[in-house]
Amino acid sequence: MKYIFIVIVGFLITGCFANKARTDSISLVNLDNAKAKFPGYNAEQYNAGKVLYETKCNTCHGLKDPLKFNEERLTKTVPNMVKKANTKKDAKLSAEDGDFILKYLITQIL
Repeated sequence: MKYIFIVIVGFLITGCFANKARTDSISLVNLDNAKAKFPGYNAEQYNAGKVLYETKCNTCHGLKDPLKFNEERLTKTVPNMVKKANTKKDAKLSAEDGDFILKYLITQIL
């Protein structure tokens, strides 16, 4: 019984690391797509957008699945959300922050 438990825990740990590696490789593909779409875009901007999205957007509502949006809708929605967050939640997001978030989300759907 003890050995079965150890084997199960081993599979669970391996599964966690496998998902982490998969997520990192997806991020690299998204970054490559972003660089192709937005000349001069870099990893720092990508990471800034990701962090801002995950920390700031999550304070008002749960994180939305970017795949449920198209680029046109994101281009309209994100600036409006930045304004709303700045007035209602005092988020203090700059226009540049909004641009980082927008480009990050667009790269998720490319």
